[in-house]
Amino acid sequence: MGYNKKVGLNTPIDFIFDDQTEKKKVLAAWDTLYQNTPQRYKRFIPNMPTFRSDDDFLPLQAADLIAWWMRKRYLENGTVLNLGPIVPWEKSDPDYAH
Repeated sequence: MGYNKKVGLNTPIDFIFDDQTEKKKVLAAWDTLYQNTPQRYKRFIPNMPTFRSDDDFLPLQAADLIAWWMRKRYLENGTVLNLGPIVPWEKSDPDYAH
């Protein structure tokens, strides 16, 4: 069973990047990624990535937050695996642990 089935993925994915990313590099890498994707998974990534401002598209702010914490964990521990919650308040504060 593929990972997509394990997590319930059965619809296409929209990749949305912050306008501040290196757009040319992302688009160039996209072509290589898509060409090397097994045929059975191509239906999940039918569209080119889009670029939006995190001021207008709030999920990008959440992604930035998680990326910041993951980078911090990696720099402090040399890994991001098996370190517990991604953000420190996830399980330690009863007001957030629902």
